[in-house]
Amino acid sequence: MMSRCKYFGQGRDPRDARIMKQASMDLCGFDRQYGRRGLPITEWNPDTTFVVTGTGVLDFPMVHWRSVSDRAKELIEASGMTGVEFHPLRFVHEHGLEIPKYWHMNVLRVDGAIDLESSVYVPWPGTEVRGTPMGSWKRLVLRREAIAGRDLFRPAELEATYIVSERYRDLALEHKFTGVRFREAECI
Repeated sequence: MMSRCKYFGQGRDPRDARIMKQASMDLCGFDRQYGRRGLPITEWNPDTTFVVTGTGVLDFPMVHWRSVSDRAKELIEASGMTGVEFHPLRFVHEHGLEIPKYWHMNVLRVDGAIDLESSVYVPWPGTEVRGTPMGSWKRLVLRREAIAGRDLFRPAELEATYIVSERYRDLALEHKFTGVRFREAECI
């Protein structure tokens, strides 16, 4: 039986003109492919740096790298949200100005979270990353038993998808997190 289970897909709001774009990066030896898997990160260099373009400072400032402001990190941690860890990042604007207090937000994976038979995923042509097409969910159905008690997670089935609890979404709306939007999911 399908029912509302109070989970939401979290994505960037690409219409926000303040979104920063990555001009270059120095991951200081970090394996980006490992980072996309949603596994706990045990080794991280705090000098990891992104050189960015863009005009604004947002709570969720970039499209292709999960990064958050210090303000958002502190609110998420103070609320006791589960399924996430934070690692320091350096943002430097292409003109040389350092943009302080940003964090890599590693949302941890959950195996078997999506009911693939009931969900509808629409791939974007020509956008495969390691055999997985980028795209969007027309309908996202989650498996309730796999996600019970989690506030944030990334389904192992599609690593670019981030799911958040209603509690997290309410925190983000109450504190007006910028650069983010939500879309409701269903559960079985």
